[in-house]
Amino acid sequence: MLSLESAARELMDSIQRAGLPASFRPVRNEELASTVNQIPLSTDLLKWYEIGAPMDVEIPWSAETLKLCSPLSLVESQEGYRWNVGDRGRIADGWSDSWVVIGDCISDPIIAHTDKIETPISMAVHGKGYWDPLSVAPSLAVFLSVLKTWVDVCLVNYSGTFLDDDDCEMLPEVRRDLEQGFSRLLDDERRKNLWLFIG
Repeated sequence: MLSLESAARELMDSIQRAGLPASFRPVRNEELASTVNQIPLSTDLLKWYEIGAPMDVEIPWSAETLKLCSPLSLVESQEGYRWNVGDRGRIADGWSDSWVVIGDCISDPIIAHTDKIETPISMAVHGKGYWDPLSVAPSLAVFLSVLKTWVDVCLVNYSGTFLDDDDCEMLPEVRRDLEQGFSRLLDDERRKNLWLFIG
């Protein structure tokens, strides 16, 4: 079974190998007291942040970047998702109290399900007028390993050249290598969902 600590450390190592200008640092639970009073944080999220929280992490993605929220600005990162901008006191219609945005990909939120064991991760398409999260990882640990796979394949193995210059489609060999890596971590449905957000 994949441990959260191993997954977190391996992702940090991969990001460093890729040469991304990203930073991580341990964040103690005491630093998040105000955050916990406003949004629910699972044991897994708190453990990840204590191992090495993303401070300024943007990962080149198939379209623009995938951003991981710093836990120190997690409350602000919920605006436009958990609550409407300027209305922090009331959870937005269609948003579950247990959903916490831990990142986004071109405004499509990456959602941690804080009420479930191992903190499963979903993503949702923004701008539809309603939220319909699709599961992309059965746990936070697996999600971090999915990101590690992406970084290793696209940014380390292929040196950041993973899209065709002519049509911006993913190169077939990159897609093949990603699929091989994802298939070791995800079932068919979650892989299919993940590819929707990769394009």
